[in-house]
Amino acid sequence: MTDGMTTRVKAIDEAISKLQEQVRLQASTHEQNQATFHQQYEVFARMTSFCDSIQTTVTEMLQRMNVLEKQPTSPTASTTTLITHTTIALPTPSTTHTPSLLLHQPLCHS
Repeated sequence: MTDGMTTRVKAIDEAISKLQEQVRLQASTHEQNQATFHQQYEVFARMTSFCDSIQTTVTEMLQRMNVLEKQPTSPTASTTTLITHTTIALPTPSTTHTPSLLLHQPLCHS
């Protein structure tokens, strides 16, 4: 082998080594990102569960209040009804978009 060929082979070996190191670094970063995503997803799932329990409690309280309000103490007493609508979108762990939690509670008077 000539000196020129030896130099080229060494340069190619160095380039391959650098690429291999970059691939290892990217794989490590990817694994860390996956772990972070799964941790965040677990937190989101717990928060969603907590919000569901609050929603259930609020709904039960409103139902009790509505029962009491339907028995007015005077003929002019008015009834106020709170309509609560909750939409919760739960992504699967394979989802690439950011999970969203949408809560909107319009207040209607009757």
